[in-house]
Order: sequence, then structure tokens, then C-alpha cells
Amino acid sequence: MSARRDGEEEKDGDASSSSSSAPSRRNPQVPMIQNIPETVEDFLRNFLGRLGLTRTLSSFQVERYRSAETCRFIPDALTHGQMLQEELDAVRRDTELLGKEVLEAEQSLVRMRRERDFHRLQHRRVSAQKESLAEDRKQLQEHLENCEAALKQLEEKHRAALRTKALLGNLSGHQELTKAHHVIK
Repeated sequence: MSARRDGEEEKDGDASSSSSSAPSRRNPQVPMIQNIPETVEDFLRNFLGRLGLTRTLSSFQVERYRSAETCRFIPDALTHGQMLQEELDAVRRDTELLGKEVLEAEQSLVRMRRERDFHRLQHRRVSAQKESLAEDRKQLQEHLENCEAALKQLEEKHRAALRTKALLGNLSGHQELTKAHHVIK
């Protein structure tokens, strides 16, 4: 039986070492034990089997199975401690990663708030500038309308002045002609 146990342990050890790497890649949250140390019971079975103490081995197994029926199984303290240590290490790594992520998120939030404030200020400046330009446009439009009215008045005065000059020029030319006619006569 000890030979069969040794063969099973070797198969289990090979299977656990080959299969333990695959599940650990799939789900990093579940801690896998790569190398489980030999329990005291297995050590005693192997030891008694190698020495050829078959009666002692069978008596040990009978006693062990009787006691196993009455008391509950207690895992090997070393294996259990290793599992807890690996779980603790995983939790610490996760805590560090989450701490880094929180710090990065906080920095990102501060950066976004600064950008938001900058763009709000820019928007307010542009809005104020737009309002100022709209007011200036209104004033310039009114000034243009006033200038157009003044320009029309000036054009009318200019035409009137030209008419007057033309009339005066005609009158003065007519008077000179009459004077020239009088002088010639």
C-alpha cells in the first residue's frame, strides 16, 4: 500500500505542479499550493513501508482510520500557514495596487478640475468679450446710421452749393457778356 501511496503522491505532485501553473494564470485570486510538504501520516506510512514493518504499518493504519472516524480532519499547520501567508501577500499586493489606482485617480481628478476651471475662466472671458463686441457693434451701427444721415445732408448741401455756383457762374458770365457787349458798342 505504501508503494501505491508513493506512486499516487508522485502523480499528484506532478499533476499539481503542472496544473497549478495553468489555474494560477486563469484566476490570480485563488491561491494555489505548488508544493505541499509530506504530512506526518504519509511520512510514517512510507517509513514503515520501506523498513518492511508491515504489521506495525497495518496496525497504524487501523488505528488511524478509527481515530479519523471520531475526530475531524485538521490540516497540516505548515501548509495552512503557507496558504494564509500567500493569501495575505495577495491581499497586500491588491491593497498596494488599489492604493496606486486611488492615487492616480485623485491626481487625475485634480488635473480635470484644473482643466475645468481653466475652461470655465476662458468661457467667461470669451462671453464677456462677445458681449463687449456686441455692444461695440451696436454703437458702431448707430454711429454709421448717424454718419449716413449726416452724409446725405452734406451731399444735399454740396449739390445745392454746386447749383448756386452754377447759377452764379451763369449770371456772372451773362453779366460779363452784357458788359462786353456794352463795351464793344
